[in-house]
Amino acid sequence: MATWIEALLDLQEVDLQIRNLKLRLAMIPKERNDLKEQINNEKEELNETNHSIQETELKLKGYESLMIKHYDAIAKLQQRSTQIRRNEEYQALMKEIEFNKAKISDLETETIVLMDKLDNMKRNFVRRKEECDAQVDNIQNELNELTSLEAEVKSMLVELAEVRDERAAKVNAPALEGYERIIKKNEGKPVVKIINGNICGNCRLKLTPQTVNDAKAGTLTYCDNCSHIVYLD
Repeated sequence: MATWIEALLDLQEVDLQIRNLKLRLAMIPKERNDLKEQINNEKEELNETNHSIQETELKLKGYESLMIKHYDAIAKLQQRSTQIRRNEEYQALMKEIEFNKAKISDLETETIVLMDKLDNMKRNFVRRKEECDAQVDNIQNELNELTSLEAEVKSMLVELAEVRDERAAKVNAPALEGYERIIKKNEGKPVVKIINGNICGNCRLKLTPQTVNDAKAGTLTYCDNCSHIVYLD
């Protein structure tokens, strides 16, 4: 194998590493946003549950206030009953008292039901909060790992850039110029081996006999179809 081909393959090796690392680096922002969205969703769910609990507690206080009003109304009606002499008025007053008692009874029943519901909501909230806290901790760990990975990849890219410069300096100018033109297109490997004697290792199409002969001679050779650099061992 010609020395210039070996030099190109060494350069290609580091370029492919750089390409893969850049692709990985490009994925990190979306992964980070997805993880942050998961945290927000967990917290939003808890906030909604807590809001429902607060609304239920306010409703219970409303029931309590209504019962107090009905009790006050009964007390006033009972006080008036001692001053009434006419039977019709007394019967009407008794109906009002019974009406208020019925309202109190209904409110007491609704209060019991609502208190049971509130107890369940609070128990579920405590359980869900524990799950949410654990989930958020896990996600936060993933975020921290992602930050570490990002720093590591960036550091590796800096190191590989130096390696690339060193390897590129070992490639002759014509080969390097052709290689750089192909690598910028970001299409597979710029330098590929000829397979089965006359097939391009990139596009898998048949090469002309002249192209194969040029590759055998160790000269800078391009595929007739995809224009990638081809070589033979």
